[in-house]
Amino acid sequence: MNKVYENSLPAWLGCSIEGKQTITYPANVWYERTYQQLIGSVESPSECKSITTRLIEDFLNYSSTRHIKGDLLSINLEEAEDFQQALDKLKAHYPIQYVLGYADFAGYRFHVNPNVLIPRPETEEMVAYIIKQCNTQRPRILDIGTGSGCIAITLAKAFPDARVTGLDISSSALSVARHNTEALKVHVDWRQHDLLEDVLPSEKEWNIIVSNPPYIPAEEKHMMAKRVIDHEPHDALFVPQENALLFYNKIIKITHHHLVSGGLLYLEVHENYAESIHKLLIDESLFTVKLHRDMQGKKRWIEAKKYTTISTN
Repeated sequence: MNKVYENSLPAWLGCSIEGKQTITYPANVWYERTYQQLIGSVESPSECKSITTRLIEDFLNYSSTRHIKGDLLSINLEEAEDFQQALDKLKAHYPIQYVLGYADFAGYRFHVNPNVLIPRPETEEMVAYIIKQCNTQRPRILDIGTGSGCIAITLAKAFPDARVTGLDISSSALSVARHNTEALKVHVDWRQHDLLEDVLPSEKEWNIIVSNPPYIPAEEKHMMAKRVIDHEPHDALFVPQENALLFYNKIIKITHHHLVSGGLLYLEVHENYAESIHKLLIDESLFTVKLHRDMQGKKRWIEAKKYTTISTN
């Protein structure tokens, strides 16, 4: 075995790099050593494997199969320092998406940072369904609480003639969303808007209103992963336990005047409150309502179609 890599590991994996300008090891050694560094900081071996693979692929520009082949991997000391910083963040439970600076959603790559939630697969399911169901030629679409803009932008990409508006209370989140529209070359009308305080223009109506609002009761914080609690924006996650339906009540009121007759409302929901939100919509006597389950079988999002108004002469 070549002594160059048998007896010397990079300093950030435990060995001296004195006198070296580059560090060379088989890719599988990088993978195995990095995995061992991270295994105590993640929830499961499978998650650690996934994070390790993504870290090596992104920072070291190596495909996920090369460590199996035993190819030699060389990086310079500056790259090693960047890798170490990323490793330190991950060991402090920093989400891999924030470390890499992006999250994949619906086939697109979205810039993310701690000002926005990391897009979830359940939301992607809902968006795919919206795209499949929409048969309006030039839909007007409103995304409430847009965050990174992943919902609004994906819908704008799917419907190039659509007029899409994204609202968020956070100017920092809107900066991320604007970055993503520029990167993905699509137009969305971004507006800073406090859902609970601000009023939408009275003349505005949309064919589709969609929202993934804060819906996790504050008392559930102790049940959540440390990487979520420590790093993702709490204002986008949590609601007061005593008023868990706060945002849903407001969104439903908005549909009275801002969702067209025959328009569709899509809401991502907490599984424990799905039936309550379903009942809220039924009690409005304005909608036909469907409750959808996610890929894990949990009640996750609601589709409500506003009744078509029939004029009588």
